[in-house]
Amino acid sequence: MASGYHHALTYSPVFVPQSRGVGGGGTLLAASGMTPLMWACFQTRPKNVAKLLKYGADLDEKDIEGKTACHWAVHEGEDIRCLKMLLTYENSFWRDAAGRAVIHLAAESKSTRAIKLAMGVRPDSVHDIDRNGRSPLHWAAACGSSAAVKARQWSPCLQILLGLANWPLPDGWPLM
Repeated sequence: MASGYHHALTYSPVFVPQSRGVGGGGTLLAASGMTPLMWACFQTRPKNVAKLLKYGADLDEKDIEGKTACHWAVHEGEDIRCLKMLLTYENSFWRDAAGRAVIHLAAESKSTRAIKLAMGVRPDSVHDIDRNGRSPLHWAAACGSSAAVKARQWSPCLQILLGLANWPLPDGWPLM
């Protein structure tokens, strides 16, 4: 169950926290472990994200799946306004429980804009491998994201993906 803060983030055009420390903290977690900052990213509320950051929201807090606000900021396809406020070189290394970085989730959600942003922050992130041995290119191919695979920055890596195409993929996920 989400808290009142989470609902305010969903339904208020600009949510203004009443006290410092509202961005994180154990008392404001939803049942999923999402902080208000994560929830604002999930709801694609950049103005709320900006306010929560101003009031000291913690970027490094994780939900029950190990995802941070940065991970939740890429779930919505091509809208990367929240991700632009959050993603830095340092947190581009953060992984969820499955070992996936932000760029893996960008590939999974077929967001070429998020992929380009992540690679602009840290170009070598295209080589990040999750716990199952999959790179962002594997996720893009497995999720049918031909646009992401064809993104200009990834063209040198496409040969690597094709060479490793025999790696196992999750059940029911076709290659393109």
